Amino acid sequence: MRPQRSLMSILMRPARLVPSKVALIDVSDHPYCKKPHSYSWSEVSQRVTATARFLLKQGLDRSDTVGVLAYNSHHYFELFFAVPTAGARIVPLNYRLGDEELKVQVAEAELSILVSDQRFFERARSLQEKVPSIGRVLSTESEEWEKEVSTREVDCAIRMNSHNELDLLGDKGGFGFSFSEDELVGIFYTGGASGRAKGVMLTHRNLYDATLQICLAMGYNENDIYLHAGPMFHLADAAGSLSCTLLGATHVFLPNFNPEGFIDAVNRFGVTTVTMVPTMYRMLLDSASLDIPSMSSLRRIFYSAAPMPEAMLREIFDVFPCGIGQGYGMTEASSRITVMPPEIYRAVIEGYDPRRHLLASAGKEVPGLEVKIMRDDGGIAGPKEIGEIVVSGTVVMKGYWKRPDLTGQVLEDGWLHTGDLGYLDEEGHLYVVDRLKDMIITGGENVYSLEVENVLCSHPEVAEVAVIGVPDELWGERVHAVVVPKPGGRLDVAQLQAYCRSRIASYKTPKSIEFVDSLPRSAAGKVLKDSLRRRFVP
Repeated sequence: MRPQRSLMSILMRPARLVPSKVALIDVSDHPYCKKPHSYSWSEVSQRVTATARFLLKQGLDRSDTVGVLAYNSHHYFELFFAVPTAGARIVPLNYRLGDEELKVQVAEAELSILVSDQRFFERARSLQEKVPSIGRVLSTESEEWEKEVSTREVDCAIRMNSHNELDLLGDKGGFGFSFSEDELVGIFYTGGASGRAKGVMLTHRNLYDATLQICLAMGYNENDIYLHAGPMFHLADAAGSLSCTLLGATHVFLPNFNPEGFIDAVNRFGVTTVTMVPTMYRMLLDSASLDIPSMSSLRRIFYSAAPMPEAMLREIFDVFPCGIGQGYGMTEASSRITVMPPEIYRAVIEGYDPRRHLLASAGKEVPGLEVKIMRDDGGIAGPKEIGEIVVSGTVVMKGYWKRPDLTGQVLEDGWLHTGDLGYLDEEGHLYVVDRLKDMIITGGENVYSLEVENVLCSHPEVAEVAVIGVPDELWGERVHAVVVPKPGGRLDVAQLQAYCRSRIASYKTPKSIEFVDSLPRSAAGKVLKDSLRRRFVP
């Protein structure tokens, strides 16, 4: 009988092989613990089981959805496994979103339980008042949670049944469920070109296979100490998290990123690897507290979610005591699609490898995936021929939650259409050159121009608007709006920014706005955004 491909089997491997090894270290402030939490893999497996049982006691039914609105913590890690263990689906929520944006996602996902930390508890209660499906709001920092999860011993067992499904058995008052590989682990929201977020449905098999592939491609090992510096609601963090879990490495949780906290965590716990967005690296490079010699434990670091200028890449190699690699991916493919290992970048920068063009590459496809470039006519492009990036493999999503129309548009004949333009060189390195959609990546967050344009155009004194992404040293790209005021309008930048912030997330609000008499258009009347962007290219 072949091994079960499930989320719980990822967790149970280190619990079985290295039960006493330190698994989780949490440096967040906590009312019941004045020093960092530390749990072994055996304790983590018991806490996950106890958390699953606690959720069931709160009325959770199989196939219900559980939202998580919280900063990074060991609780978040435990919930990622506990919710599917209870037979339900997890929905990680982006706390950076505006209240109305969160309300739309929470309502669409039909949450039955919303779990938060104390920082977001009142916001969670406010969402409960607006969304009828939410029956309970729970805090991971409540005395009830601590009593049920931390102090109660759990006798946990795993077995395979005759249908090759996973049974998780609790203690005398416990529970048992069978899991098939094609059942959903969760719904992971990602932005949409129409301005409406899409819920990506990922299964146990999707995430298990992605975990194996990332282990091979990114060079993690059992001695790694992985720092959760980026937000855990992003699947980019889950890629490293699940891989390091399977290998029995150690996790350190930073509640939310800041340079001082990052440096302190690396130094205190000997962090060896981390994945962050380029904006975080820029903040570190600009930090007055940056003490590189003391961060000698770092072995391999990665960036994702946004492009990085070559000059900044070279600066990181000059400053950090290790190499930096990158990963290109998307939620619809369970995270990573290609990986460029740090060794290649370093060889190019230090002159050992003459292929300077590789600094612009996103690397090669991870093992188990197939990446091709598709021409407009549906044919497969040759080397260095630009077309749409398409992906095939067992990590490709099941579809979009309640959006069969959009699912049919991106899944065709076993291929996932990414919506990104790129090309492959003769050696199989991928180069992403543009986007089919007008997506802006600012600080690692996806912003879609149409959504921002719709908000700006709803202002009574705005006649027309075009929103584009322009280069920014700190954010990678910044949201820039080109606005045509209505005749007699008396607009100013601060007024429009405040108007946007009251309706959408702050990171989607234009960081710069200019006023013009008209927008450049083609003969067919289409706004020429390329013409607007070219003004910002040095």
